[in-house]
Amino acid sequence: MKNNIFITGVVLLAVVLTGCTGDQYGNQHENQYETIGRFVEFKENTVVVKTGDITKEFKVDKESKEDFFWNGEKVRVKKVDENKFELESYYENVGEIGGFNDKENTVTIVNDDILTDYKVDKDSIKNFYVGETAGVKKVGENKFELEKYDVFYHNDDIVRSLGEGRIIATNTGEVKEVNNNSSILKTDNGDLKLYSFILRTDKEDLELYSKELLEKGSEVVVEYEYLNDAKVVVDIYKEKVDLTVKNIRREAGTGVMILDTENEEGLKNVVYVTEYTTLYFNHYDLKENDNISVYSGNIDEINSGSINARIIMWY
Repeated sequence: MKNNIFITGVVLLAVVLTGCTGDQYGNQHENQYETIGRFVEFKENTVVVKTGDITKEFKVDKESKEDFFWNGEKVRVKKVDENKFELESYYENVGEIGGFNDKENTVTIVNDDILTDYKVDKDSIKNFYVGETAGVKKVGENKFELEKYDVFYHNDDIVRSLGEGRIIATNTGEVKEVNNNSSILKTDNGDLKLYSFILRTDKEDLELYSKELLEKGSEVVVEYEYLNDAKVVVDIYKEKVDLTVKNIRREAGTGVMILDTENEEGLKNVVYVTEYTTLYFNHYDLKENDNISVYSGNIDEINSGSINARIIMWY
């Protein structure tokens, strides 16, 4: 997705100075809270939090309601008075992994274009990939660890967030109609009307994608954003190959996910999932023998057997 940690030092010394290990610190820290769950919504004087299948309401003050929490965010509810609570984010930060620095034992987290480095234990990140969304959890003084973080789905659309409340949705279908400033995509759930993104300049109006990709009858993946209730095209993906994942590995140093795959004819392809690859699923969802559609934007690259994926659809 696009497109969001390592601990050094002597553990024995930390135990002597603090009287507890990292795990003990974490347990003590978590015990301060009434509950840990997913944020649902704010009501007039309460916040709704869901833990597992149980939904509860907690009375909160005005200051808590002024903080921004998104639907599904992992949160902690802290008791501050007999019948009064505060809401806190569970993580220090949530974002995409922008890169790893093995020499410094750090990982860079990208959140709304802000880059932050964290130190964590080197072994704790071996199952994380560049471009993967992760939560950064504090487990001690200047000690952090990464946790897998769900990519949430809203309503019936498959979506990803660009931050600042911007949501990008995607759909796959056949181009049914192409007009001057709009097009119609035939999907499994009916026709989808999409509008062109027009950039107005002093000299001319420019469309921010190529109409050639919307050739009538072609099958495409379209990303679009909701603007004033209209679905406006953000990007179009056309050149694809359907593959089966045979092996998943991690490139040392860079943290790039590498997929060894085969097509129906048994031809092998190596797919590189980088920080520039758009995914609509969690990295850890992908398993061996899963079927995927990989879009490269370059038919020659697909034929070469080595693909830098632009977008991957998972089935």
